[in-house]
Amino acid sequence: MSLYDIARDELQRCGVPAGAEVEFRIPISARLLDTVRRLYGCSQPCQYHVSEVRYNDASDIRCVDGSWQRKRSIIHTRMPCAVRCNLVVSVESPAMPLNHAYARFRRERWSYVVGDWRVEFTRSTRSSNVEIEYTGDTAALLPGMCGLSAVLDPVVSCMAFAALGSMRDCLPCTVDMPFVRMDMGACPIDRARRAELVKLMQCNQPVSMRAGCLALPHPLVSAKYDGVRVAICTTYCRGRWYTIGVCRRGSPWSIPCLSASAEMILDCEYVHATRTFVVFDVFSVRGRMLTEEYRHRLRVLAGLQLPVLAGELNMRPKTVYPLCALTLEWYTGLCDAEPHIDGIIVHNGGSVLGAPSTMYKWKPVHTVDLYVGPDGTMMDGKYTEFRPLEPDHGMKLTTGDIWECVFAQDGASVRPVRRRVDKPRANARHVCREILKAHCDNLSVSDARCILNVPSNVIRQSKRKR
Repeated sequence: MSLYDIARDELQRCGVPAGAEVEFRIPISARLLDTVRRLYGCSQPCQYHVSEVRYNDASDIRCVDGSWQRKRSIIHTRMPCAVRCNLVVSVESPAMPLNHAYARFRRERWSYVVGDWRVEFTRSTRSSNVEIEYTGDTAALLPGMCGLSAVLDPVVSCMAFAALGSMRDCLPCTVDMPFVRMDMGACPIDRARRAELVKLMQCNQPVSMRAGCLALPHPLVSAKYDGVRVAICTTYCRGRWYTIGVCRRGSPWSIPCLSASAEMILDCEYVHATRTFVVFDVFSVRGRMLTEEYRHRLRVLAGLQLPVLAGELNMRPKTVYPLCALTLEWYTGLCDAEPHIDGIIVHNGGSVLGAPSTMYKWKPVHTVDLYVGPDGTMMDGKYTEFRPLEPDHGMKLTTGDIWECVFAQDGASVRPVRRRVDKPRANARHVCREILKAHCDNLSVSDARCILNVPSNVIRQSKRKR
């Protein structure tokens, strides 16, 4: 029996009087409310209101913005929901204040109207919650519940972290990851599994293409997006589907999932500007790790039904092209169609999971991730100064932060452009030097095509028996 069947039975049993408030209440930690609200609300219009409330716990009489009222509960029933959710039916009526001492608190409320329902995120010094309140005629509420599932399901999906651990052990979003970081001790993807995923992502990490790079035996090309690398784990737990993102730090993030067809692990790039997970590889399907070459894994990915996400989030497979597509006109057309492309990736179609594999990245503008050291010194992964800062860079730098930097034209200095909160370390010293050399090589798309087309650079193994 579903939540909606039980809610309908409860409402029929009590006989909801005209003018009564019918709402579903989900408690939420105050520090997580903004993350969940932005994840749910996205581009929807929102009404913001601040109220002063006076109350006394010994009475059901309260004052909201100078208006005294009595609020009586008719139903207060716990629902069989993945997260804690109560069905509340109450009646409000004008009242006179009693001879009590009333405490005061400030209440903030963000309201979103969806059909006959209003979703309200409420935060105060006393409590915080999400309320889904019916705004139509109560006589029309039964038996169809007026589209409640289309409203409640996305809210529950955005609150999925509350079903898989303690809210007090969850953390709010960061600049690059607009999701709730889950309770790491209760996450279904345990620490060892997350460490394995981090290693798999590291084995498939592209290096900057240089003039002396070797061609790959089975080159494939795709667009490079300016996003955050994350492995998406779709799992069935406690009667519902969940999607959990594992970033390169190994931290688990709660991604709101409405539905899925199978357990899988996908390698993705999350592009926050378009709220899209671009899937370019698949590690596992239905619990089986894929041992085939990358070309085969792409065919598996093309046949998968990807999870359906909430919060205006999208998930789509990346388009991978043969090397013959790599031309300046092709790359220019990609950039015109999608402004968040900042280069190309060259994949090895013969690579297998878990084994080191060469991948290249080409960018028109090369960047390097550096530590901010004492006195603004920009340091590599060995805590050694890499290049001096450009004067008047205009950024507020804090010691210990990681910043993405661009090079001056001659490569003699760097300029910080974006703080990286998804990476725990700066680029290793040898990586910084490789990126600097790639910057100095200043390869064009045509140069990259010529390098990858040189057959003598490919290490071939004869199939003839000797």
